[in-house]
Amino acid sequence: MRWLLVYHDSWLTFWAGLLGAILLRGVLSAALVGLAWPARVPRPTAPPGSPFTPSRFCGPVR
Repeated sequence: MRWLLVYHDSWLTFWAGLLGAILLRGVLSAALVGLAWPARVPRPTAPPGSPFTPSRFCGPVR
């Protein structure tokens, strides 16, 4: 992450680059876990009513 601190023009580009790096790391980690997950093992799901269910995140967007 040292390159991010050195090669930015302003604080706005620094924070945008940091946010982009964090999002990219999350997407790549999720993709690698999805690809490595065994085919015969069911994927874990959140219990109904949990704050981590996808409908809680996607519901307000619709």
